[in-house]
Amino acid sequence: PQCDQARNFLANLEKRRPGVRVDVYDVAKDATALARLRGIAASAGREAQVPTVYACGQLVVGFRDEPTTGAQIEGLLTMEVFVREGCPRCAAALPYLAGIQQRYPGLRVAIYEVTRDYNAQNRMNSLTAAYQMQAGIPTVHFGGRLIVGWSGLEITGGQIEGLLVQACGPCRAPQPQESPWTTSTSPATSSSRTPRPCSTTSNRCC
Repeated sequence: PQCDQARNFLANLEKRRPGVRVDVYDVAKDATALARLRGIAASAGREAQVPTVYACGQLVVGFRDEPTTGAQIEGLLTMEVFVREGCPRCAAALPYLAGIQQRYPGLRVAIYEVTRDYNAQNRMNSLTAAYQMQAGIPTVHFGGRLIVGWSGLEITGGQIEGLLVQACGPCRAPQPQESPWTTSTSPATSSSRTPRPCSTTSNRCC
């Protein structure tokens, strides 16, 4: 029943979100798909279960209902952006960030102003704590990665473009000798901490 619910939700999601492509695999009939599922689950430290939805380098396992699990799945396709009015770095970043929505219609770019939205400020603080990073603005959360600060299109914009390419195309599985985490820091105002790509299959969200 959970698989049927997930399949129906994803079919509707594909219809109402232009740019979203859903690939469905029956692991009971497809040994290659089963091996992929096991690899993805192992990379995330999870047991292989069905249904599993994998998008933008993240997993949602099981399907309860649309308001809960459905919202989690749509969250995988959401880029959260936290800004503050009067912040010059935010002002410099916003034209680029707002343009992502047009270029990647399968994604939802949610922009929050933290001084006017207490819940957004709490969400940003929770994310920086979870990623063990110092809070700052602008903050971008997408694909299991947090990017704090803005050092221009070439540096921070390049980091975000890398996330978008990774989310919309194939990504490699981590090698056994590699740490599951990689940390990158750009000069002065932008830093990020992210799990390494962990897929043995292709994932597309746009």
